[in-house]
Amino acid sequence: MLEKTSGGPVTTPWRGVVAGCLLVLVCGWNLSAIGAVVATMAHAYRISLPTVGLLTTAVYVTHTAVQIPAGKVTDRFGGVFAGGAALMFMGIGDFLALQIASTPVAMVARAITGLGTGLAFVAGNAIVRDSGGSASAQGFFGGVGLGGGGLALAVVPQLSGWRAPYWTSLVLVVPAFAALYPARSVLPRITLAPRGTGARPGVFRDTRLYRLAVLYSCSYGVTAVVSNWVIELLKLHSTLSLASRALVGALTLLLAMVSRPVGGWILHRRPCRLRLGIGCSLAAGAVGTIGLLVAHPVWVAACGGVLVGLGAGISFSAVFTGAAASHPDAPAASVGLVNSIANLFVLVGVPMVGLTFSLPGRGRIGFAVIAGLWLIALVLLPDRSALGAEAVSVSAIESAGAPPCSHA
Repeated sequence: MLEKTSGGPVTTPWRGVVAGCLLVLVCGWNLSAIGAVVATMAHAYRISLPTVGLLTTAVYVTHTAVQIPAGKVTDRFGGVFAGGAALMFMGIGDFLALQIASTPVAMVARAITGLGTGLAFVAGNAIVRDSGGSASAQGFFGGVGLGGGGLALAVVPQLSGWRAPYWTSLVLVVPAFAALYPARSVLPRITLAPRGTGARPGVFRDTRLYRLAVLYSCSYGVTAVVSNWVIELLKLHSTLSLASRALVGALTLLLAMVSRPVGGWILHRRPCRLRLGIGCSLAAGAVGTIGLLVAHPVWVAACGGVLVGLGAGISFSAVFTGAAASHPDAPAASVGLVNSIANLFVLVGVPMVGLTFSLPGRGRIGFAVIAGLWLIALVLLPDRSALGAEAVSVSAIESAGAPPCSHA
């Protein structure tokens, strides 16, 4: 297992925050870039549109499967090592995919890329945390990750050719690699203890982590599912133009770049208001999903996209701060468990909601179920200690002028 020793107080955590954010930016880009140019990929590979979707599924399968092993690797060898491995896998996958427009080659390449994206999320989260980044920094990290997917949806379609998703990812890998070495100076020194020493975390038996996983699945997870189908839903049930439908769809992801840092600020500066803030965000997500479902008049659909985007992010910092704090001996493994469950939810949820487009209502049944899932998360909302509020330092609370929290 990994033992961390500090060489003194961390004075420049921004180096770790930058490195972690660049890692998760490449991760988010790879998860969304293919979906940005589905028609182009279908023409180049001579396959149907649903088959193009399998290129994204291939990434999500390995991305999900590697989460817990990625946590163990990060806990044992550190975030910089795991982050470098993540970039190597993503680089190999993208380089292989660039060579030829072959579906079998692309499927293998995308599966390799998924190993990298899974490692990148866990390693980036650990780098931000271990470098001394605050809960607000964790929120910014999360916003970059989900917002990176939104940026891919906006940028990649403007570029020509089927290779655009791959070479743009390779371009992003370069600065991410460059940021890893400076990040080492703000991370604790690590030594490898013999296997079998130290506390046994019991990560898989901790019910607190599963409640956090439910919260994350019913906020980030449902938003990822919504972003995959909202444009098609609006095409069928609204009078919005193609550009307007794309904008509403992008808002469901891009606004996480605002809501995730806001959630981190609440955790860091106003932990007493944490459950209230998360509860309101979940209610907003439910209302926003209903707005997308109704889609008429136009302003209802637009507000729906905004509310879903805002609801997606408030809980992010609390979920992963709470997961890491629950098992100090295995923080990255705890993060990996929570994230793997949420990504498994996305893997199952995307095709399930897709099936509802062949039912009466053409997708509205699926979105109604999603609205209910937001409310289930609200009912099962964990307490403040499980959400990481107890991990916030007293000095941070006092510096913000917030009143001390009472323990219920």
